Amino acid sequence: MNKNEFIRGIVGRYGKYCDGFALSNWAYVTAVTVHTNIVDHHLSLSKLVDPSKLYQINAFDLAEVSGPYMGQINMITVSSFSGPNGFIWGYDLAKNEDLDAFKKEPLLTLTNNRDDKNKILVYSASPLIAASYELFGTEKEKHFPLYPGSHVPCVNSFYHSMPKDKYVFSAIGIGIVEDRTKNTDLFMQYADGIKESINEDEAKVEIIKALAESVIEVGRNQRLKYKEIYVEVEIKKIPNNKYACAFTAIPYLLLAKDAIPNQKVEILSTLSLSKWKDLVQDRFLKYSK
Repeated sequence: MNKNEFIRGIVGRYGKYCDGFALSNWAYVTAVTVHTNIVDHHLSLSKLVDPSKLYQINAFDLAEVSGPYMGQINMITVSSFSGPNGFIWGYDLAKNEDLDAFKKEPLLTLTNNRDDKNKILVYSASPLIAASYELFGTEKEKHFPLYPGSHVPCVNSFYHSMPKDKYVFSAIGIGIVEDRTKNTDLFMQYADGIKESINEDEAKVEIIKALAESVIEVGRNQRLKYKEIYVEVEIKKIPNNKYACAFTAIPYLLLAKDAIPNQKVEILSTLSLSKWKDLVQDRFLKYSK
């Protein structure tokens, strides 16, 4: 089925809040986010309490609100595929114009080893993350965040720093399948720590290549071909005596009603991200009383 046949099913029940996708819904939107954060050792704790556990929790909570706002929700971990009834925010809906600019300078060109003619270009996913910022807003300036306390299916990967870690990173790889009418796009999420001194730019290149190759390998296993891959990595150095958390989260959601320009959901597939924002920004949550 064509994606446009599903688009009417992506609007939720709340005016200014997005909501988690449920089995009773028949279409969904995904939004790409990566998060990292660090906390100080500042809690006054009993000797009976393992402080590392509490610092891990605090670091995770801070990470949730450090990127596109993902705070105050109950994440439900799910697998990593977006089907014909799924729409990627910033790609299928409210397309970020920067995607076209980034396509002029691909990060990598990879080959499917079983078909040397199948060249796959790898691009930065940063425009998709920027689109998620515009949808959710930030902790200080919320746009259409997920409803507080809602249960939200999420593709996710978490990492809490260990004592010998010098860095943490959060990364995402997205494979866009050739035939999106009957197959799925892939999300490859990855968060981890690094225990050695690194050049951050060189480390990003290594992680990007590994993620992109992993996406291709999943495609081989599923007998799928991806027409393009998007990858992004966020690395953060851990100062001495601090805790860090890195996680990738891609929620499966329904859009806030106020996020639909003129209540005509079909136009989201034709609007650019900047045009969408122009049409709805006066309805952002930060302006409501």
